[in-house]
Amino acid sequence: MDALREHDCRGPLVLSVAPIFATKWLIPRLEGFRAAHPDIDVRLSATLELADFERDGIDAAIRCGRGRYPGLVAHRLFGESVVPMCSPALLKGEHALASPEELRHHVLLHFDWPAQEQVTPDWSTWLRSTKLNGIDATRGPRFTQPDYAMQAAMEGAGVVLGWRSLAQADIDSGRLTIPFDLPLQMDVAFYLVYPEASAERPKLARFREWLLGQTGASLAARDTHPTSSPPRDQHGGNRRSARRQVGSGRGQHD
Repeated sequence: MDALREHDCRGPLVLSVAPIFATKWLIPRLEGFRAAHPDIDVRLSATLELADFERDGIDAAIRCGRGRYPGLVAHRLFGESVVPMCSPALLKGEHALASPEELRHHVLLHFDWPAQEQVTPDWSTWLRSTKLNGIDATRGPRFTQPDYAMQAAMEGAGVVLGWRSLAQADIDSGRLTIPFDLPLQMDVAFYLVYPEASAERPKLARFREWLLGQTGASLAARDTHPTSSPPRDQHGGNRRSARRQVGSGRGQHD
């Protein structure tokens, strides 16, 4: 018990975080946590491996799943959807991405999520949802992480099904754009999880309060930001007449 108290008072806050959440969402905000809590050092382990809290000395984990974590406390941070994203450069030229049908002329980027954590819709699922035919959903390069595929899209290598909330900074900066707003809702969400016995540890309690505040602010900002900058025709109007919402047909999970 003395060792646990010493770790909680002086040791770092150790977090196991899914890599894409770490690079696209958490790391850009960590300076804000450090400024608010300069006495707490954070140690990040960016991995898809399941955390063994006791063996690995992990205080908390952030995972993408369905909220079923036996023996653990789970706080839902936010849900996620995927939507086609690309470099703004692909909105120009002979086969400008003015409509979903133009995808047949562009490279599709894929990423392979581990089989035990298959949580992301792929191009085949998205194309079925939009009722698009005649597009080969299997062609194009594959990556082991979604952020690798998103980086390739920024470089103009093709079109990716990007994670909407996690790509917000890249969209705001103009590195990525959404050529047609046809999102497909994922049936999973990001969760903060930790053992029940750790719930009242001061370091974790302060991080939990900060994180839940940040995710709430992030969702509010996302809902007020434009999603894309579609190309305009010679009369100044949008080439797409209206946005359509595409759902997965499955309900929200806790």
